[in-house]
Amino acid sequence: MSSTKKNTEALKEHKIIPDVLSDNVKPAYSLTLNWPNTTLESPAQELGGEETQPQPLVYLNSAWLVTNVSTTSEGYLAIPKKANVPPYVGPAPQPNYVSPRPHRYCFILAQGYGDVHVTPEDLRELQKPYIAAMEGK
Repeated sequence: MSSTKKNTEALKEHKIIPDVLSDNVKPAYSLTLNWPNTTLESPAQELGGEETQPQPLVYLNSAWLVTNVSTTSEGYLAIPKKANVPPYVGPAPQPNYVSPRPHRYCFILAQGYGDVHVTPEDLRELQKPYIAAMEGK
């Protein structure tokens, strides 16, 4: 089975497709995220919150480049300084005594079709409670 098919099946099994990505998405590449003490190499891999606090290094198949994003000789993504990228914020789930269940974090690399502008209002909107999550769904 191809890695693309395995990744798609894992994304469906863990409901990333269709909860986060649409049913018609065709993941063509895998990301590897590397923190100082752990590495995420496949969909649905479980990681601890403490070990994912620092900003990770992100790797992909270096033969594929996207407009305005390149890779360094070490294989890291090089995002132009003019990109409007908010700083990395590590996971912050509620403590287990409040909500003792796993939390899902999705790292997605997608091809852009123009500049992306994120305003402070956009970020405030994202901080509003997500009702389904509040109900434990």
